[in-house]
Amino acid sequence: KNKSDYLTINAEDFKQIQRTLQLAIKKQPITKSKPNANKDLVSSIAASPEEKLLEKAEFLLLLIYLHCPEYQVKIKEEITEKNLSFQISEHDYIWQQIKVIQDSFDSSLDYYDSTALIDSLEDIISDEPNLTKKLTSLLYLDHNQQENLINPHEIIISAIATLDWVKYKKYY
Repeated sequence: KNKSDYLTINAEDFKQIQRTLQLAIKKQPITKSKPNANKDLVSSIAASPEEKLLEKAEFLLLLIYLHCPEYQVKIKEEITEKNLSFQISEHDYIWQQIKVIQDSFDSSLDYYDSTALIDSLEDIISDEPNLTKKLTSLLYLDHNQQENLINPHEIIISAIATLDWVKYKKYY
């Protein structure tokens, strides 16, 4: 495939999406148990900005998927249409579990009850201690995460573009 097959947005739109994601990263919740949590966050973003953008984009997609069921179909369609996948192993595992859970639900629904999905996901992954922290931050919203859900449509576009961009960079 040539480069244009993977590139679906123009450079200006991509820059706007990148700025939106960077703002979303700045809103990432900081744990109060670490006295220098802000410093750790800044240094980790500086150390690997692509990886952090990807991690945040995937996290936000999962967050919106779980807490804004009216966007589930849109997220699934975008991921399928662009042949994207979650690159962070924990996120991919959670995504696979979501698909298994939803396959067991009534397929006539356009979107699924968030409470039932979250409860089922919590039951399945509760035996996975390495996913507990990641899952807890996805299932139980704090103030910063609630802010991330204010404009889910724009975040979905940005997050999908980030996944698409990472896929593009991986191949070129």
